Amino acid sequence: MVDCTDEATIKSKAIEDIGYGCKVKLSDKTSFRSETGESLVLDEIKEEATVRVLLMHSKNITHSKDSRVVEAKEVIVLDE
Repeated sequence: MVDCTDEATIKSKAIEDIGYGCKVKLSDKTSFRSETGESLVLDEIKEEATVRVLLMHSKNITHSKDSRVVEAKEVIVLDE
């Protein structure tokens, strides 16, 4: 689950004080890397890591729960 509040509230009239999470599906096609480009495996990523998720397909993310299930093409772990 990742925070997708910014994307959900941009395209809808959702209340900005409410946080929205996106369920991110991973597949054997999903790649993982650090912000510097180093390849990673899922087990190397901490549960509370800050990540950027690139989607497999473009999707309109809104406050609707169904719209907030996405498939990851790439997960990038951001340096904090």
